[in-house]
Amino acid sequence: MTLSPPLKPEQAAALRKELPGYADILDDVATLFAEDAVAFAPPDPCLCDRSSTSLSAAGMASCRA
Repeated sequence: MTLSPPLKPEQAAALRKELPGYADILDDVATLFAEDAVAFAPPDPCLCDRSSTSLSAAGMASCRA
């Protein structure tokens, strides 16, 4: 295994820079998600148990009632 010399501080800082346009895309996605949050909510709380991916027994019982 060949070891490389450590990066200079300016080289390490260049690796931490965000990609061009990436922050803008994330801002756009966050805005769109906030606008459409209702579409991502479960349609009926009795169908979804947030602690697991399966239907909850109590939730199904409340749906049957």
